[in-house]
Amino acid sequence: MKEGLKHYHFYASPGKIYPRGRAGIPEVVDDYTRKVEGMIKKYPLQWHNYFECWEEEKAIH
Repeated sequence: MKEGLKHYHFYASPGKIYPRGRAGIPEVVDDYTRKVEGMIKKYPLQWHNYFECWEEEKAIH
C-alpha cells in the first residue's frame, strides 16, 4: 500500500492450514474478507477496481 510520495508498505499473512474440501471454504472466505476489509479501512482511497468484474456475463448466441 502506498504511503507517501515514494514509500510503500508490503503486507503478507502467515500461511494457515484449512480443513480440506468444501468444509474449509467458509473459513477461507471469511479470513480473506476480513483481511481485505482491514486494508480498505486502513487505506480507503487505494481501493480500486479497474474492470467490471461484478457485471453479469452476457450470453453469447
